[in-house]
Amino acid sequence: MQPRKHEDTKPGRRLSDSEDPITFQFAYTVDHGLVTQTDMTRNGVRTRYTYNSKHYEVSEIIDADGPNPISVTFERSAATNLISALTVRCIGPDGHVIRNVAARSGTEYSIAGELIRHECR
Repeated sequence: MQPRKHEDTKPGRRLSDSEDPITFQFAYTVDHGLVTQTDMTRNGVRTRYTYNSKHYEVSEIIDADGPNPISVTFERSAATNLISALTVRCIGPDGHVIRNVAARSGTEYSIAGELIRHECR
């Protein structure tokens, strides 16, 4: 499976069955012609994505402006951009949580999701 690139996201997917409107706002940081960061704000909650020089995601900060942001950092091979590990940082019920776990491309988002559900508040 190929590593996820930021341009792989498909517009037009239905995100919610709710009748309430969902609003999105996007802001991009460009350095030497490359997008290095994307800020996506959904209904007022900002998630920040950062990318390496090959356009692969290297970090995600969920609720970046909130009191308890959740950070996921991906360790990638310089040669292949495949993910070998990820680190989740957040505030849990007992204080700061930092979990570094091995991963392989294709499983990183499910691993991060499980860690966030079980460790973060």
